Amino acid sequence: MSRRVRVDAGPVARVYEVVDGRPRPVAVERHGVPVAGRLRDPSLVVDAAPVSTADLPTVGEPEIEPGDGGLRWRLVHPRRDLHVAVLVSADRAAGVVRTSLEVTGRGRLERVELDHWHRVAARGPRHSRPTGRTNAGAPGLGQPLFHSGLFTGVEHPGAENLVAGDQAVCALPHAAVLDDRPVVTPSVVVGATAPGREIDSFLDYLDGLRPGPPRVVTLVNNWYQLGWPGTMAEDTVVAELQALAAAAGEHGARFDAYCLDDAWEGSWDPEAGLWGNLDPGRFPGGLAALQAAAPAGGGIGLWMT
Repeated sequence: MSRRVRVDAGPVARVYEVVDGRPRPVAVERHGVPVAGRLRDPSLVVDAAPVSTADLPTVGEPEIEPGDGGLRWRLVHPRRDLHVAVLVSADRAAGVVRTSLEVTGRGRLERVELDHWHRVAARGPRHSRPTGRTNAGAPGLGQPLFHSGLFTGVEHPGAENLVAGDQAVCALPHAAVLDDRPVVTPSVVVGATAPGREIDSFLDYLDGLRPGPPRVVTLVNNWYQLGWPGTMAEDTVVAELQALAAAAGEHGARFDAYCLDDAWEGSWDPEAGLWGNLDPGRFPGGLAALQAAAPAGGGIGLWMT
């Protein structure tokens, strides 16, 4: 006996076939029409051993939220202490569907693969290797994928959302020691839009997630003009702060913080610690002298890395 279950966010839906109490991914729909490609069940790597949730037996019946709002089912490994719950939920306000895993048991969770698409013409990074350039990092990490009027990816800055030929993988390296407390993975999100507008719709989605401050927050950073021990000192910083205070008073502007970038630090002091330990030779008055010169309501910040 089987039945179809949709988790529907409006523009996009995930469709599952539930056979003998076991959901299997069937399709992703964009405005009710299936998009190209096939999907695998999620998978994990625990103690260097790959585990596909497709091979795990279910525990109990799947939980289906009313109104196509979500789907949840539980799995158990037959030969080791490993329990996995798959959680699929529709966010109708954002117009997306999210899928995550909840994992308990024993061992080290090393990787989760939340989506693996086959036979798709996806666009996105092809590797996540570092460039080798200073401070460049790995440009492929945490980037979304686009295909067939969809945007998708694991919502994490370290995610490996990658394209390889006609396949697209949304995964995340992990480093969690499993026990009885659930490890809930970040979600893989999928959203729909008109073909050709995938990037615009993804940016609109991000704008909906970002917290909106009640006003513009202004931060002044002194790296470009004073970021060097030969130029960053109490007299140069105080002069700049006094100029900012004068400009703020003249134009009604507000400065929330002034950040001293690299070159503020002195030698390590075991008693004073690092915070507030400006180089005493260049900042004899310490933070107090700088704060006294700051625009009204503004604070002093320190660059840390």
